[in-house]
Amino acid sequence: MTRSAILVIMLLILSFSGCYINQELTGMHLSDSSKSEVSGWLSSVCHSEGDEAFDCGAVIQSKWGSFPFKEPDPKTGQRSGVIPVAVLGWAYFATVFFWMMIVGHVDYVRRFWHWVPTLLIIAGCASSIFFLYVMFADLEHKCRLCLISHGINFAMLILIFQLRPKKPEAESPSATAEDTVADHVVAERTATEPHPNGRLIFAAVAGCVLLWGAVLMSFGHKKALAYSDLMKDAYEQEIKRMGADTKTQLAQFDGIESVKIPTRNDDPQLLLAEGPSTKLVIFSDFQCPGCRKFSKEIAENILPAFDGHLRIIWKHYPLCTDCNEHAVRNIHPNACNLAHAAEAARMQKGNEGFWEYHDLLFGNQPFLARLKPEPLDDALRGYAEKLELDLLKFDRDRNSEEVAARVKQDIMLGKSIGVQGTPAAFFGNKMIKRYMLNNPDFMATMKKRFDQLVRRRMGIRKARPLKTNDAQNEPDEDAELDEVEE
Repeated sequence: MTRSAILVIMLLILSFSGCYINQELTGMHLSDSSKSEVSGWLSSVCHSEGDEAFDCGAVIQSKWGSFPFKEPDPKTGQRSGVIPVAVLGWAYFATVFFWMMIVGHVDYVRRFWHWVPTLLIIAGCASSIFFLYVMFADLEHKCRLCLISHGINFAMLILIFQLRPKKPEAESPSATAEDTVADHVVAERTATEPHPNGRLIFAAVAGCVLLWGAVLMSFGHKKALAYSDLMKDAYEQEIKRMGADTKTQLAQFDGIESVKIPTRNDDPQLLLAEGPSTKLVIFSDFQCPGCRKFSKEIAENILPAFDGHLRIIWKHYPLCTDCNEHAVRNIHPNACNLAHAAEAARMQKGNEGFWEYHDLLFGNQPFLARLKPEPLDDALRGYAEKLELDLLKFDRDRNSEEVAARVKQDIMLGKSIGVQGTPAAFFGNKMIKRYMLNNPDFMATMKKRFDQLVRRRMGIRKARPLKTNDAQNEPDEDAELDEVEE
């Protein structure tokens, strides 16, 4: 391997390393300075325990970490119209890498083109000198990754000068005839096919331009992802805050408009305690992971908060285009089949059969979601057999028009009262958020309202029996929750 080839390889390694480091610094720049992290072994380089002088995050989040250099807005803490210096470094090292990969060492007759990477690296070293001065003179912290990046810059400057094309030496008097012939062949080839030729230069220049565009697009993508993560974190924090703020939840609940939700006598219902109760109507989907989790929340948090005096009424809303024309897309392709199977179980074994089949479907949800139609049918029949259902009637019912129409009625009802996704819950005829139902303080307040309503109802009935006209004029005392059922 020739000396020039070794130098080119070393330049490729150094420029790739600089590109990688600056790419990591770019990701670091886009994160919050208090959470600035880099991946892999660079993390130990960037942060040293017990050595507070080195903090890459503090350096790149300073005003010198973005161009043009300016302080953040005092109100928002943001800098608009700037680009991270690390992005420029990323593009710079990537350009050197690309040029050396395509062009590499040039012939003496085309030595002009060697000045392209040379001047680029000289400019890069001048920038390194400036930022090193700023780091040591103006900043409290130092950045090890930045120092490594600047060191790579100076190493590349040495190599690029070592790689400069040299004028061919004159023929030596002691050269053999074979050497002379070989030199003439090389000279003739160099004269007729100098490196790099015009097409190669055009490809290198065009490639570098495209490379800068790709780097900027990648930065824009990273910035969009970082903003998305920031918004996601803010949303989760807000949900968490609202989930713990009972006063806000009560104000939200009181401001929700009530809707009329007709129910059937044979709708699947779950009630754990005897006596007066109020309703929680849920629109659900057996293939929906959130619905599966919500069913556990009902059993573990919601029913106990109401001492069992809460009647759970199930309505179907499968997010599957096979039976739900209002589904935006076929999110849960098996959901309609699962709903029909649960209804077939209810038709044979009543309310108890539905909830037993309900538990089997949710308990095996991940398995059922992966099945194609034929093995899905076998699995559904297997669950029916486990509940000792008549399989012929089970198959006939789940494929019947009656079951399809019943599920369709639930879907149309859900759509008419604002259901867009699952699970959707209506408490006191109001669409309510899951974080409200899972807040013990909120549910305790709802239970208190319910108890007061029951006592008023019982007091009125004991005081005087209602006449027909009185019943028609009785105020809607239970508007807060739902009608009290006995």
